[in-house]
Amino acid sequence: QHLQMVRMRALENGRYIMRGTNTGLTALVDPAGAIISQAPQFEQATLRGEVRQVEGTTPFGIWGSWPVLVLCAGCLVISLRRKRSVNQS
Repeated sequence: QHLQMVRMRALENGRYIMRGTNTGLTALVDPAGAIISQAPQFEQATLRGEVRQVEGTTPFGIWGSWPVLVLCAGCLVISLRRKRSVNQS
């Protein structure tokens, strides 16, 4: 589950992520969220891979979750206004 979260963060931010653990899944994830290389679980190993420098940022990196929160708040306001206008009729 943690590796899946790391893959999502790599995709959101458009960056390589190197995840290292003592007993879990150690992996190298590319900016598209794909696992480039992965070490065996519960074994001592050295993970090697190649990463490239990435420039720029993604829309999520700039705005975060704010557009979704604003959209939800707008839907809530519209819903409450419609409910209020139906009750007054």
